[in-house]
Amino acid sequence: MAEAVQFHAERRAAPFCIDVKDIPQGPEAKAPDAYFAFMQIEPRRTEDRVPMRPVHGAAMRDSATAFAHHFRGQAVEVYEDVPLRYLKRNKRGLVRPAHLYPDVLVRLGIPHSLVRRRYDLNKLGPPDFVLEVLSLSTWRYDLGHKLNLYALLGVRECFFFEPTGELPAGGELQGFALSRSGKRRLPLEALPNGKLGLCSKVLGLCAYVADERLSPQGEDEGWALSIRWYDPEAGADIPSYEEWVGACAAAEARAETANARAEVAEAQTEAAMRRAAELEETVRRLQAGSG
Repeated sequence: MAEAVQFHAERRAAPFCIDVKDIPQGPEAKAPDAYFAFMQIEPRRTEDRVPMRPVHGAAMRDSATAFAHHFRGQAVEVYEDVPLRYLKRNKRGLVRPAHLYPDVLVRLGIPHSLVRRRYDLNKLGPPDFVLEVLSLSTWRYDLGHKLNLYALLGVRECFFFEPTGELPAGGELQGFALSRSGKRRLPLEALPNGKLGLCSKVLGLCAYVADERLSPQGEDEGWALSIRWYDPEAGADIPSYEEWVGACAAAEARAETANARAEVAEAQTEAAMRRAAELEETVRRLQAGSG
């Protein structure tokens, strides 16, 4: 956390603005791996809003929930699908606001705000970590142009997850360490829980692809991959959104059962006290009659 605070403290005081001439063009602006080159999909040129399938929403929600739980009580902001506002200078030299839409972003070192409707980079500094959930319609744009923009904007790490298995094998989970001078792919490594995954130096967490699960809301394919987050310090996975919902429901059920038992015990106590009072009254009457 101290490293993140120092990183943001060293940001330039003047508003940060991207010049369009600094944004890579041509082949280098596309997906970084020739491994995906045979996928003949036209890259999107703008940050269009694409309707999200439930499996992609579940991946975002699981990660945002895991981060919010892991960093609870700390000065950390976690947001899901919030607009990231930055400044861009066009070819005519005019500065205009522009937006990206990270699926999940994490910013260390500032208290969480429940009312923030957008993330303004020039007010808050660059996010420390971004997660993008890939799809067939967006993966080239996300792994290419958008990743380059994140590096220029000062994002420190960016992970990518694809939940449907529709991209080539091995493309389900990817990660990059970023700087304004470029990007470096993070290697997959063996985790202490026996899984193969990526470790985030920024978050202090590791991610891996879990076994397939039933898709939410009954999608036709019936299953999807899920991203799980592992805490090396605790030596355990961080619960997913569904697990938290289940745990909360179970805790609520236990509380209701305990309340019901308490009400029954209270009723039994009151009944016993009434019987004792009636018996005492009966004894007094008998003693009064015998006297």
